[in-house]
Amino acid sequence: MPRPQQDGLAARLAGWVRVALSTKFVRDAGTLSVSQFLMGALMFVQGVLVARWLGPEQFGVATLIMGYPALLFGVLDARSSAATVKFVSAFAAQQQPQSALAMCKVGYTVDLAIAALTFALVGATAWWAEAHLVHTPGTAGLMAAYALVFLPRGLANTSRSVLSVLGRFRDVAWAESLAKLLGVLAVLVLVASGWGVAGVIIGHMIGILAAGIFLVALAFPRIKQAWGANWWSASWRHLTGKGREIFRFLVFTELTELVGLFGKQGDLLILGYFTTPSEAGYYGLAKKLMGLVNLLVHPLQEVLAPRLARYWASAERGELLQTIRRYVVRISLPLAGLVCLGLPFVPMLIRLTVGAAYQPAVAATQLLLAAAAIWLAFSWFRPLAYALGAVRFLLMSMALVNGLCMIGFVIAAPRWGATGTAVVWFAVGGLLSHGLWWAYYRVSLRPKLRGAGPRLSPAAVRAPELLAEEIA
Repeated sequence: MPRPQQDGLAARLAGWVRVALSTKFVRDAGTLSVSQFLMGALMFVQGVLVARWLGPEQFGVATLIMGYPALLFGVLDARSSAATVKFVSAFAAQQQPQSALAMCKVGYTVDLAIAALTFALVGATAWWAEAHLVHTPGTAGLMAAYALVFLPRGLANTSRSVLSVLGRFRDVAWAESLAKLLGVLAVLVLVASGWGVAGVIIGHMIGILAAGIFLVALAFPRIKQAWGANWWSASWRHLTGKGREIFRFLVFTELTELVGLFGKQGDLLILGYFTTPSEAGYYGLAKKLMGLVNLLVHPLQEVLAPRLARYWASAERGELLQTIRRYVVRISLPLAGLVCLGLPFVPMLIRLTVGAAYQPAVAATQLLLAAAAIWLAFSWFRPLAYALGAVRFLLMSMALVNGLCMIGFVIAAPRWGATGTAVVWFAVGGLLSHGLWWAYYRVSLRPKLRGAGPRLSPAAVRAPELLAEEIA
């Protein structure tokens, strides 16, 4: 009878779950994931109600109004959060508190400068976006107003990174969940009260402002407690000898994210330029549903990145390699499989939530979710590349992939609308991009890690208690 064998398998699986839940990595990632899913649920409810209340055309207008400032901010953003995590983690591991404070100062200064420049550019060009992207008179003021909240958002980004380095994931979760709740309630109340598109924009602004205030209030005292002073009092001289490396990292990560942004934001704006607000609304809905997968990826990467940076700075490369292996086998691949299993249920989900008017969004949603599943499976690569300083490859691969994406969007959007644009994103942004990442890992990154540190036997690799030691 197979019953004893089944009982043994069930006991073993239960043991794995029990041990996994006892590890700090899983607890930290779980805290952020629960927070992200709660926020995702709120955003999903908000998206469904707002999409029903506004209809595809007005929903598309609201998406484009927020998309244009977001694109400009992304173009200018130096992505100092990645540098903050990498270098503050390294300075903390090497017991250099003054250098950690100076790196915090770099992050806050750069983010505030970028946010101010974004606001100025949006204010100067909103008239053009109103006429050529949104195709709706009277929306330029809303774009400029939305860009204003990028100032507190700039403070929030570095604050979040510092709290992650300090392991204050619960603080991050509470702050962002409360801010998101305030933002969602504001959107729903305003739209239900007849504010329409303006209500969507103002509600989102309230949520972003609240997140900035909460994260700053949490991060500033934690920084002083951890390293003995306020970040603004730190001297730049404590980064002497590291300035060139930090600048190089910032430049390459900025350029990498910049070229990536054209694929992430350019698809929607190209649709708005070549087609109608309704097509942008279909694709905007598909991207919002794809965002549910992002709720898995970002917490996992946020917990993984400081850990890998610390291992690399401390020359604990055996631990780094084993952590990556555990992460792939136990977390990223199983979660990617679950996303793929949900693809056949997309038509029913759209029909039951936003209604039959959004049925043209089904194919685009399935394609974007499939691409997101691939991204989830490879969610370990970018934190590893940042930890090892492989920013040049990230830039070159993203430039190639997103250049091809932009060409594909321009060809596909006028002919096949949202579905054609999603096909391009799946083929190039999903399959080609991560194929390049895997090849680079095999050829360049893995040789740097193999043979360094203790190697584990196959039996040890399968031992539940080792999981707790490796990802503790």
